[in-house]
Amino acid sequence: MNVLIVERDKYHAKGLQRVMESMGHRTDFAPSFDAAQLKLDGHPFDLLFLDMDHIPRNSKEAFDYLKNYSRDTAVIAMTDSTSFSSAFQALHADAVDILTKPVDYRKLTLLQSSFFHRHTPNFASMLN
Repeated sequence: MNVLIVERDKYHAKGLQRVMESMGHRTDFAPSFDAAQLKLDGHPFDLLFLDMDHIPRNSKEAFDYLKNYSRDTAVIAMTDSTSFSSAFQALHADAVDILTKPVDYRKLTLLQSSFFHRHTPNFASMLN
């Protein structure tokens, strides 16, 4: 599975990359949504981890762009635990799930047998 991680905090992104790569997935990293758009235009991705707290535009616009990019790309939004407005916007913009930061990487390893092996674009909430 091709995974793009859009996260401003490079240490958090590296941790997420290590976990995903240990599961056998190919990962790429973008420090901003604008940088992610350049990568998305050149590559198909199956899964996108999106840091909602650092999108430089309206999150609805970002999700509209992602819908037009590919309906087969699942988006998991990441947000600070105190950022309820970002989480609310992500749910209304069709994110398949929301992770609070710092991410509990053990939860991602639990997905190995459920989401990642099935690889269905529309899946129920399994990370919370």
